[in-house]
Amino acid sequence: MSIYRRICTIIFFAFISATSSAQDKKAMASEIGENAMKMLEDGKIDEAIVQLTKAEKLDPADYHYPYEIGYAYQMKNDYPKALEELKKVVKFRDADDLCYQFLGNLYDQAGDTTKAFAAYKAGLKKFPNSGRLYMEQGNIYFTHHEYEKAVYYYENGIDKDPTFSSNYYRAAIIFLDGDEKVWGMLYGELFINLERNTDRTRSMSKLLYDNYQSQVKKVNDTAMSISFSKVNTVYVDKNGKAGNLPFGVTVYEPLMLTGFAMADAIDMEAMCKARKTFIDEFYKGEYAQKYPNVLFEYEKRMSDLGYSDAYNHWILLQGDVTAFDAWKATHTKEYNAFTQWFVKNPLILTDQEHFVRMQYH
Repeated sequence: MSIYRRICTIIFFAFISATSSAQDKKAMASEIGENAMKMLEDGKIDEAIVQLTKAEKLDPADYHYPYEIGYAYQMKNDYPKALEELKKVVKFRDADDLCYQFLGNLYDQAGDTTKAFAAYKAGLKKFPNSGRLYMEQGNIYFTHHEYEKAVYYYENGIDKDPTFSSNYYRAAIIFLDGDEKVWGMLYGELFINLERNTDRTRSMSKLLYDNYQSQVKKVNDTAMSISFSKVNTVYVDKNGKAGNLPFGVTVYEPLMLTGFAMADAIDMEAMCKARKTFIDEFYKGEYAQKYPNVLFEYEKRMSDLGYSDAYNHWILLQGDVTAFDAWKATHTKEYNAFTQWFVKNPLILTDQEHFVRMQYH
């Protein structure tokens, strides 16, 4: 064997040996890390930190170990040490937006909202479409009761990351508590479609129901009143061209009022009928062209298939569970057919096909 070949052979086996050793260390680190996570679940925080530190030394290229060490210190309310770990984590090339979210949350919990906001902003430079980082920025303003600024970030989060449900939820909460409830009704329903079976879903279902009851009033035997919007402003672009007329007062309220016109009471049955009437009327004229909306298109699809009544009862279920159960008892076949279709055909939101309020300005 020539000297050249002998040297190559030695280098090859040295490489294989080093690679094998690195893989062994990585496997050991993973096993130690898994055991440490079980310790955290059992409340053995200090023991978990010791084990996670061992795992980190064995596999220093994996940011998950310092991340979990930071989480462990957070559980101990030791924010300086938790922050020390997370500041290391975000320097990893493969650190994701959750790392920046956690870093910002730690600053916020430590009482430094300025650095928290800076951490979220730094994360958005790396992950410009992260809905969760927009949400966290909005949360800072929400906590300080600056709701208009909070909504700005929530809606930007919706626009950049339309499948991230929490921004819809938080925007809806703000709007449903203000004068422009129309946007809360839309964002709330979009949220329910994205996050179908959680405590937040149930609370949003009740909020939508309660807002129909509070904003639609039977004045007398021949008159109804409705109030989901107070904005009458027509938006004008830089060239002086007027945009769409205010959606709430010129489209949403009149069409919804048409649906409630013959109602004896503002109850679940009346709400379901009004919602179906709204969609029917919305697609009769030019509204659908002027105000395209992926949610309305989805509702129209269900209406055409005969699932509108079942869907509307499901959306409003938590507002009156007794009324829903009574309806379902006499519409079991219809409801089962709807749920089977609904599971297979969820509302699909994409970067190109989603709804955010700015689209109507």
